[in-house]
Amino acid sequence: MTTPSERLGSVWTQRPARVPPHDKPLRRWVLTELQTQIVDRTTEALTSLRIAEAEDDDHLVDVRTGELESLARTACEHGLEIPQLRPFAPQVA
Repeated sequence: MTTPSERLGSVWTQRPARVPPHDKPLRRWVLTELQTQIVDRTTEALTSLRIAEAEDDDHLVDVRTGELESLARTACEHGLEIPQLRPFAPQVA
């Protein structure tokens, strides 16, 4: 089983996760306030996740992984593509 950080490290070598279709085009060139907040929270959560993994804090790893999965869902629901969240995006069957 891989850790969330290991999944993150391979994000550039894997095909992007498929996201469910939505009725709004992806907003790639304009940073909205929502996207800015998600990117900021993602950066903080990833930093905290790496620290928790280094300190073997399983509870905090679970909390941060859940937070990143929630941020990925929110980004997907609003048609925002945030590359740092690809490893945490909901998988479409």
